[in-house]
Amino acid sequence: MDYQPETTEQALKELQELRQQFNDFLYFLPDALLEIDLLAPRLTYMNRMAYILFGYAEADFAAGIEISSLFAEGDYERAVRITAGYVSDSLSRKAAYTRSGKQDIYEFLMRRKDGSVFHAETQTSFVLGEDRIPIRMRTLIRDVSARKQAEEAIRENETRFRLMVEQLPALLWTTDAGLRITSSVGAGLAALNLQPNQTNGMTLFEYFQTEDQDFLPIATHRRALGGESVTYEQEWVGNCYQVHLEPLRDAQGRIVGCIGIALDITARKRAQQELQENEALYHALFETVPVGLGIADLEGKLLAYNEAMLKPGGYTRADIEQIGNVARLYHDPEERKIALALAQQQGYLNRHEVRFKRKDGSPYCTLLSLRPILIKGKRCWQAVVEDITERKHAEEALQKAHAELELRVQERTAELLHANTVLQEQIAERKSMEEALRRSEERYRALYEDNPSMCFTVDTEGTVLAVNRFGAEQLGYDVAELLGQSVLNVFYEEDKQFVQQYLTACLENPKQTFHWEVRKVHKNGSLLWVREAARAVQDANGKTMVLIVCEDITETKNLRQRAERMERLAALGQLSATIAHEIRNPLGSISLNFQYLTGRLEIPDPHKKTFRSIEQGMARIQNIINGILDFARPVPLALKKTNLHKVLDSSLNSARHELEQAGIRLEKSYQAAHRHVLIDANLIGQVFINLFLNAKDAMAPGGQLRIHTASGEKSIAVQIADTGKGIPPEHLEKIYDPFFTTKTDGIGLGLAVVARILEQHQAQIAAESKLGCGTKFIITLPLAPENGIL
Repeated sequence: MDYQPETTEQALKELQELRQQFNDFLYFLPDALLEIDLLAPRLTYMNRMAYILFGYAEADFAAGIEISSLFAEGDYERAVRITAGYVSDSLSRKAAYTRSGKQDIYEFLMRRKDGSVFHAETQTSFVLGEDRIPIRMRTLIRDVSARKQAEEAIRENETRFRLMVEQLPALLWTTDAGLRITSSVGAGLAALNLQPNQTNGMTLFEYFQTEDQDFLPIATHRRALGGESVTYEQEWVGNCYQVHLEPLRDAQGRIVGCIGIALDITARKRAQQELQENEALYHALFETVPVGLGIADLEGKLLAYNEAMLKPGGYTRADIEQIGNVARLYHDPEERKIALALAQQQGYLNRHEVRFKRKDGSPYCTLLSLRPILIKGKRCWQAVVEDITERKHAEEALQKAHAELELRVQERTAELLHANTVLQEQIAERKSMEEALRRSEERYRALYEDNPSMCFTVDTEGTVLAVNRFGAEQLGYDVAELLGQSVLNVFYEEDKQFVQQYLTACLENPKQTFHWEVRKVHKNGSLLWVREAARAVQDANGKTMVLIVCEDITETKNLRQRAERMERLAALGQLSATIAHEIRNPLGSISLNFQYLTGRLEIPDPHKKTFRSIEQGMARIQNIINGILDFARPVPLALKKTNLHKVLDSSLNSARHELEQAGIRLEKSYQAAHRHVLIDANLIGQVFINLFLNAKDAMAPGGQLRIHTASGEKSIAVQIADTGKGIPPEHLEKIYDPFFTTKTDGIGLGLAVVARILEQHQAQIAAESKLGCGTKFIITLPLAPENGIL
């Protein structure tokens, strides 16, 4: 049965108790509670936690606290707008707010009495009046500053972690159990031209473009999926990487994929290789210098020494290992003490005379130099030992001679004069010998520097290790341009395989010297014939190299070929002239009779085509005869100092119409400006026109004709290259022969005339061709004298 109060007073009393309990409940809430009169507006209530949170006392409340002072700048206006929105919404909809109706949760930056601010989370309910319009609002306020700081710290940590991962000079990635990439980050992606996570969704098979299960990166990922930690090195896209893989596990410890990191160790690898090469070079220098070199610690233990250190004393390395301490090599221990004392006092020792002990116990004289060095952080002495035994013997002999001279002076003055004369002669002879030795050394240096042979030293891979200055200049290069390059780069393309075979033979037969004749290519593109001798040798470290000595036989080869060609041309010219003469007279008679008959006879229409064919055939025979006679009768040269580029441009203008009609594109590159040649411009122009038209005939429409000039020390090279069908290798050596042609309507005299004209000018022509790629003719003309009068 429901409780009913007995009297009104009892009911009021119980209601008053309930209100007090409710007020006590509100006052001791763990969250701050504010009540605001919306009509005033003013603050009407604060509970205990509100006083604590905002730092106010009840006296402050009694004096009146401005609501705006509880909010940080800007947030009070936002709170007013939010409250006004609720009230406005209530008025427009006549909403039925209840006393317990809760509104949304908002965050504000609020202010304490001392001016400090804190982050607060608010939840507001409204008290409605009789017309159901909000008249008061109660707001619960919870300090969430600690949570906000924790969230900010988490965001900062996440940002720092992301930046650290993205800027880490490495690659980090993860894959799933199917080896599909699920993430990829790190600054190392830039070296692979990738963006972060660009490869997500690709399998490793797709990324590496392989289906091989045993391909190293795929095999190691599979091992990681099996629970194994794997580290390996891999070369990829020109770089070397050190890769580490781990299984990727979920919260239950199950393997769900792989996680990997790759560090670019290319620079470290290169540094290691350079260090090894530098150590090898230092070791070679250390072993080949003619003076003794050694390194010992402060206790006298020998750490390193060369053969020149052992030779004067007659020791072997086994002897030195048995002796152990450098102190046992001194003939007199006191001399070592003095030398070390001087070195320690000065910080170094420079050519101090001490005596060392030979293996047989006898002394020999040396000049000792010491310098302090650090070896792995340990102080040591670096020693240079010069054997001066022979010089000492000479000095002792000279001293003995002086002593004897003094004795003889005392005995006989006359003998002094004679001995003095003998001594002067000896001194003069010694000076003469020294001067002869100096001249000999100068001749040796001159012979080395100006050796008229090209000398190359290459390693087993064919890389140039050394080349003399003459050899580089003969090919138009500086020495530095050839060092480190493949020696095959300076050979004619068609001879490279031949040279490689001989270099291989040298390495396989180290005691045999091989000889061959091949073509080399000058930097300006011209060809040189050389006779080469090559043999495999070893340096002081036992490293195998090939020494190649080359002699330029271009002139000899050209003279021989020119003589042979001139003999052939002379014989062919005489035969051609005879044949042309024998054919020309009957042909003239036939032509006159034919013209007479065609003028007198009425030719029926069906036979007119036959007569025209006869007339065209006679004209073709006449053209062939004229060509043969032109070839048989060399034209005398009218030489004049000429700018070659003007001749090239004039020849191009003459052939331009036919080139344009054939759709040929032209490209010029002149790099020999202001250089002149001594030529007959008309004949050389005929050479260029012939080559231009031959190039046109070899190309389809849209082909390209490239003309390039380059100047050497004594000549100009002209390159005329087309993009045509090319010349078969078996035809390349015959193209200058008279009457050799592959054209159906040609007689084969064009290039023969070109070769004859160039021979008259003491010029050279060479051809390079590759089927389907085109042909290049290289013409080398000697430069005119700078002070010529023509």
